[in-house]
Order: sequence, then structure tokens, then C-alpha cells
Amino acid sequence: MHTFLSIDYLGSDDMSDVKKQHYVPQFYLRSFTDDGFLYAAGRGTNGVGSAFKTRTDGVCAERYLYEIRRRVPKAEDAFVKKGAAEHTLGKIENILASKYESLLGYLDVRKFPSRDVTCEILDHLICLMSMLIVRNPVYLNAERGSADDFANQLKASGFLTEEDRTALKAEGFEGEFNSIVEFVLQGIVLFNLTDSTPLLSLVSLMREMDCCFCVAPDGSEFITSSYPAFAEWADLKDADPYSIYFPLSPRYGAFFKRKSDSERLVSISPINSSMWVRSTMRSLMVTMRGTVSFQETASVWRQLRRYEVVAHC
Repeated sequence: MHTFLSIDYLGSDDMSDVKKQHYVPQFYLRSFTDDGFLYAAGRGTNGVGSAFKTRTDGVCAERYLYEIRRRVPKAEDAFVKKGAAEHTLGKIENILASKYESLLGYLDVRKFPSRDVTCEILDHLICLMSMLIVRNPVYLNAERGSADDFANQLKASGFLTEEDRTALKAEGFEGEFNSIVEFVLQGIVLFNLTDSTPLLSLVSLMREMDCCFCVAPDGSEFITSSYPAFAEWADLKDADPYSIYFPLSPRYGAFFKRKSDSERLVSISPINSSMWVRSTMRSLMVTMRGTVSFQETASVWRQLRRYEVVAHC
């Protein structure tokens, strides 16, 4: 299950100097353009800025996002295992990109070839969505920010022995226990699907949801953002969301909602244009501001009751 995530992050050692590191994969952004360019707008404290034209590699990136800085920098090497995360993510993205292309192709013909293929494609989509959440700098940096406290607790508990210190020195990591803990913690957040990790929690949540692939009405398009998974809660007291929306391309979007039966339903549905304008667009745009009402999203699902079920997973 998701064997591609077993690619060895800890053993990876790619020393390439990749300064600009993306937290939204290029293959995903390219699905929203025919010529390699996007129209984007930044959102800040003053609202949405002016739109500008850019290549897909010009957005959703930060300098050295996945690099862990040494606590005692060396002139020739400022990072711990430089390029390891970028290298590992690249391998995983190559696999996800192929599955994503297949998904869009199946949606073009409104049909999946078999139940097994449907479930496999959906599993990879869920993994992509989950990885996009944990890769976002806001989330990832918050998780990595706890590394020093955790490392100091380990040292105070006697976890680090003299033998360990000697080994670290021999490997060129003297005084770098905290940065190594941060490196390992990042790997757990980005790649680990065991032991109640953030990634596993997200994957498990969406596997318990029905999925409806929606086709935008003529003259309308789905748009995306740097944080493209939009969650909605039926009650603020609930731990888990009622639904999750994810734009796939200008033509297609995916809606996940709490499972309505013992088996997971997977469906494809065109969206009625009047319902889309009245409910969906308003909901999705307001979602970015965090104030969308549950009734808005629920109305979308009521309109999609007549969707064509293509598989049970």
C-alpha cells in the first residue's frame, strides 16, 4: 500500500544545489495550463493582489524549503544531507504524476476501466492531497519548529550516549544532534504512513469518505491555490471535516464527504450551471477566507444526489 513512499529518505544523499523548492508539484500546476503559464494573484493581509502571468515554476516555492540548516554551519556545507527531501519528493512525484494523468484521462471519457483501477487511482489522489497539506510551509515549519525542544528532552533523558557522540563526530555531525532530529522529524511528517503520523491520519480520513468527481459547467472553470485542499466542518466541535474539495484541473474537481454506506462510493457528475454559480462558486471562494457555512456545502451535495456511481471501493 503506497509502496512508492518507501523510497529511502534517510539514505538519500543528493548534493544538488536546488535553491527554489516547490511545495505544490509542477505536474499538478501544469494541469491548469495549456501553454506553461498561469495567471496568479497573491493573498496577503490587505486581501488579494493584482493578477500576474507566470510560469508554473514561478509560484508555490520557497528557497531551501526542505533543507535542514546545521546548528554549527560549515563553510562548505550549511545543511544536513542537502537535497535529500527534494530528491525523495521528486521520485514520488514521478509516480503520482503518471497516476494523475491517467485520472484526468478517465474523467475525459467519464469512465474508469475497472473497480480495481478506480480504487488505485483514488488511493493515489488521496495520497497526493495529503502530501500537499503536510508539505505546505505553514504546516511543515510548525512541525519542524518543535525539533529543538524534542531534541533537548532526549538529551536530558540520557538518550544520547558518549558512544553516540563519538559516532556523530566521526560522521562530521559533532554538535548537530538537534539538526539531525529536525531532519528525521521532517521525514516522518513528509513520508511516514505508520504509527499515527500526520500523513497517515489524513490518508485514513479520506479513505473513509465518498468521492464525487465533478465536471465544471460550460463557461466555468475550477481554480486552485497554494493550499488546494478546502475542508468544511458540519460542526466546529467535530474533529474531522464533513467534506473536502480539491480542484483537479480547470475542467474537473473532486469532492470528498463522509461515507454514506458501508462501502465507499466513487462517482462522476456534471454540475448544474445555476447551482454552480449560486452555491459552489460562492462556497469555494468564501472557503479561502475561512467563513463558509456548512449549509453552502451541504446544498452542493444535495444537488449531486443523482450522480452516476462508477465504483464501490
